[in-house]
Amino acid sequence: MEHHLRAALAAFDIGFGPLVPDEDIIRTGRVPVDHYLSVDRFEKEAEIFRHVWLNVGLDSEVPHEGDWIVRDIEVAKASLLIVRGQDNVIRAFHNVCSHRALKLVWSERGCGKQFVCPYHAWSYGTDGSLRGIPDRQSFPDVDPATSGLTPVSVEIWKGLIFVNLDRNPRQTLREFLGGAAEILEHTPLDKFRYSARLTGVVKSNWKAGLDAASEGYHVGALHRDSAREMVCSKNNPYVHFKSIDFFGPHRRTSNTGNPDFRLSDKKPVHKLIFESVPQVTVAGADRSLSFGGPGINTTQDEEWSNDQFSIFPNFVLNLALNGFWTMHYWPISVDSFRWEAHYHFAKAPKSWSERFALEGSVALNRDISSEDTACTQQQQLAMASGARSFLQFGAYELLCRHEAAVWEAIIKRRNATPLAMTAKLRSSR
Repeated sequence: MEHHLRAALAAFDIGFGPLVPDEDIIRTGRVPVDHYLSVDRFEKEAEIFRHVWLNVGLDSEVPHEGDWIVRDIEVAKASLLIVRGQDNVIRAFHNVCSHRALKLVWSERGCGKQFVCPYHAWSYGTDGSLRGIPDRQSFPDVDPATSGLTPVSVEIWKGLIFVNLDRNPRQTLREFLGGAAEILEHTPLDKFRYSARLTGVVKSNWKAGLDAASEGYHVGALHRDSAREMVCSKNNPYVHFKSIDFFGPHRRTSNTGNPDFRLSDKKPVHKLIFESVPQVTVAGADRSLSFGGPGINTTQDEEWSNDQFSIFPNFVLNLALNGFWTMHYWPISVDSFRWEAHYHFAKAPKSWSERFALEGSVALNRDISSEDTACTQQQQLAMASGARSFLQFGAYELLCRHEAAVWEAIIKRRNATPLAMTAKLRSSR
C-alpha cells in the first residue's frame, strides 16, 4: 500500500495554484467529524463549487434543436438553463429573467424556439438573446444587445455536459480533468444515449454520501440481501480495489465482481431483469460494447466488473460490462444533499419485456442505493452526538482518504488566502 499512499500525495491544481493533499489524512485515515458538521466549512466548500467544472448531464438530454433542460445547483444558489439552439449549439445560461430577476423557466425540460418570462412576458431566443419587451417604449434605457440571458461557461466532452459558474474559468475542462480525460478519451461514452434517472434528497452531509460510493468494504454487511452475492467473492470478500490511480484531485479504481454469481430460478424477476437487459448483466454478459481499451482494467483481471472514476468535486462515473452509470452528490446544506443516479444504455427498450427489465434494473439499483442513503442519514445523526471526534478510514478506503485530504488542502489555502485574491495573484503572473 505504501506506493498508493505516495501516489495519493501528488500535487493537484483546480485552477488556483498547486496544492498537496493533507499528508496526515492520507497516512492515518483519520478525518475530523467536524468536517461533516461545520457550517463554516460547508460554506467554504460551496465557494469551490462556484469555481470548478461541474458535470450536469449528457448532450443526449437535449438531442434536437430547441430542446432544453433545467439544472438547479443548490450549493451555488443557481438555476441553469441548458439549451440546444436553432444552430445546433448547446449553450448554458443562468435561468434568470433580465427584467426583474425572476426564475425564467419553472419546468424541468421542454422544447421550443423561445423562453417567455411568466411575470411580464419578456422573451428570449434559444441563443439567450432578448427578443421581446411588452410595452417597449416604457424601457428607453434597456439595450436589447446587452440584456439577454446571462451566459454560463459550458463545454461538451464525450457527450458529457460540464459547466463552470466562474465568469472567467481558470482552467479549460481538459486541464481540469487532466489524466482522467486521457483515459476516458478512448471509451465509448457517447455511444450510450438512452438514460434512466433516480434522484432524491438525503438528510446527510454530501461527503458522507460520496464516501459510501468510494469503497466496497460495506457491501458484505450493508448490502447482504441485495448486492453481496454479485460483488463479494471468495477471493475478494471485502471488495478491495485491484488498482488505483490519481489524476490531480480525481481518482480511478478498477474493481472486481463475483465470478461465482449465478442467476437463480428462485428469483424469477431478478433473473428476467439481468437476462433481458444486457447492459446491466453481470453473468454471461454480451461484451460487444464493453468498456475496454487503453487504461481500463489495467490489471486485466478476469473478474473485472467496472472502473470507477471519481471526478472532483461530486461526480462519480462507473464504466461497467456493457454500459455506464453516474452518480452526483449535490450539496444543499451542511446536513442535506441531493443524490442523483443516471443509468446509461446503448438503446431504448423495444418490447414490453425489455421495458419491464430496464425499469426493474433501475428499481434494483434504487433499493441498493436506498440502503446507502438510510445508512448515511443515521451516520449524520450519530456524528452530531459528539460521541466520536474523528472517522477512521482503512487502507482500502483510500479514495475516502484522498477526497478528504484534497478538501483539507483546499480549505487550508482558503483560510490562508481568499480564493478571489488567489485567483487574482495567479492571473497576474
